[in-house]
Amino acid sequence: MRAKYGPATQILQARRLVEAGVQVVSVSFIGVESGRKEVCGFGGGTWDTHATTPRCLNHLLPQLDHALSTLLIDLRERGLDQDVAVVVWGEFGRAPRLTTPNANRGPGRSHWPAAGLPGSPAAA
Repeated sequence: MRAKYGPATQILQARRLVEAGVQVVSVSFIGVESGRKEVCGFGGGTWDTHATTPRCLNHLLPQLDHALSTLLIDLRERGLDQDVAVVVWGEFGRAPRLTTPNANRGPGRSHWPAAGLPGSPAAA
């Protein structure tokens, strides 16, 4: 089973918790450790990609895509797909366009609080 999920073991753990009857599971997915800091730079590969957006997302998004696809297939095969809502969101909005903050940093996306969750202080 671990081979199916690859290095995204926190997604597998979430599926196991749901299967055991846990009603709400929250997962923070930041990708695999291998190469993360080298590719993403500042922040060690979190989604905070101010200056490394294209390079870092090319590293993180395939991992997230694989993990989520595996989770959805797994939930369906186990008959849990009708009882589970999978929601994916970021912690903070990002500007809709890439910008280059200064000559020493590559293209990135600034914070955009207007894209926060409705009712949150950031969205107000």
